[in-house]
Formats: sequence, structure tokens, C-alpha cells
Amino acid sequence: MRRLGRRTAVAALCVAVALPVLGGPAAADVRVFRDRSGDTGVGSDVTRVRVDHGGGSGRVRVATRVGDLSTDDVITFFIDVRRRDRGPEYVVRVQPNSAGPVLRAIERWRGRGAVVRCPRLRARADAFGPDRVAISVPRGCIRRPGRVRVAVRARFGYPNRVVVDWAPRKHRLFGPVPR
Repeated sequence: MRRLGRRTAVAALCVAVALPVLGGPAAADVRVFRDRSGDTGVGSDVTRVRVDHGGGSGRVRVATRVGDLSTDDVITFFIDVRRRDRGPEYVVRVQPNSAGPVLRAIERWRGRGAVVRCPRLRARADAFGPDRVAISVPRGCIRRPGRVRVAVRARFGYPNRVVVDWAPRKHRLFGPVPR
């Protein structure tokens, strides 16, 4: 009986020592960023941006809450993968209830950019559904970055005017999200 007690104690000690060294399962870093609510003066307003950097899925997922959404609106996601290169390297524009999204390589914040072939790129934006717009980009399409930074620009079309809301603000990126 004593021998069994010692074996159990030794096994428990081995597990206690091994767990901190081995760690738990690898998980993607997920960050949620807040944007000032009510700064547009209308029902359409970017208030929250969630970035999920891959993990086991091999994807970068970005989702944002935008409030009221119509088929005339355009949500633009800017993705920065190289810290030394000022500004984002990629952009995805999403229009609710329209054809599939296109990934483009851009220089800083300028231009339409060159189309990047990315067959598994996904986007979700439903003017008649939830107030969320999301993209899912395979990491292989954006050079498998160790970390990403994002910004969101929402262009809301109203009958008398166009409202533009940047998150966090014009030509600025949220903090880095490591893999």
C-alpha cells in the first residue's frame, strides 16, 4: 500500500512540474477594440472591432459592429502585417448583399491596389440581418504574419449625405494582435 501511495505522489509531482513547462493548447490571440459610440450622429456607427489571429484555423478574422446597415454602405478593412512598412499592406472592401470580397495589396493608405488571388477569402454582411460585418482571410494570402493590426472605415449612404466613420480614427491602426 505504501508503494502505491509513493507512485501516486511521484506521478502527481511529475504532472505538476510538466504542466507549466508544456503549457496548454495553442490558441489564437483575440483582441476586442472599442470605438467611440455616437460619433457619427446617425444610427450607423462602428462601435466594436474584434480581431482573431488564426490559431489552428490558419485565418485572420475581423468582425465589426456597425449599427444600421444598408445595401449602399461599404465597410473597408485595412490589414497591416509589416510593422516597418508604414500603413496597411492589404485592404478588403465589403458591400452588404453583394458579390464576394476581393483582397488587394496597397501601399500605405493609398489607391485601389493590386488584386491578390485568395480563393478562400470570405466576408459576411447582411443589410437585413445582424449589425455585424466580418471578413476571414487565410494567413497564406497575407504572408503568414506573426502579428496583425487593423483599421476599419465605414461609409454609410444616407439620402441627404454620406457619413464616414473610421475605427480607431482616420489613417490609424488598432494595436497589434500576435498569433
